[in-house]
Amino acid sequence: MVVADTLNPYTNPVDIWIAELPKGPTVIFLYSEDTPKYRVRFEMYDSETHKLGHDDRLDDLKPHFGTISGGTYYLVVTALYTENKTISYKLGCAVADFDTFRVLGGTGDTFSFNITIEGGTTTFLFLLDLSETFNPDIYVYDQGQKVG
Repeated sequence: MVVADTLNPYTNPVDIWIAELPKGPTVIFLYSEDTPKYRVRFEMYDSETHKLGHDDRLDDLKPHFGTISGGTYYLVVTALYTENKTISYKLGCAVADFDTFRVLGGTGDTFSFNITIEGGTTTFLFLLDLSETFNPDIYVYDQGQKVG
């Protein structure tokens, strides 16, 4: 799920989102092409308003990764820049479905997942593994030709 919104330090300096999350590994992220130039803080709080993490670096992807026990969480997006400029951002959430993608054991097997990526768009790909030896190789193919 991805939603889009805007920030402006004068007209809309703070957005507060409430996320009801299921139990299980979850990735929550903020993405903006503007945030390498305009500093934005992205914070995550639990239902008792304890801060779980924050990111205010000048980069385009601001993730909060982790295994979340489910429930209510607060996501706060704050404009830290002072120029009267409206920037756009996307806030997204990906929840792992372990019934569908469970892989057990260290057999060394290769697994292929076919995902269609539409050209000229931004696509987010997240891999989650809870083992200490996770070291994946990711390949991108276009019509049978390896392109990345």
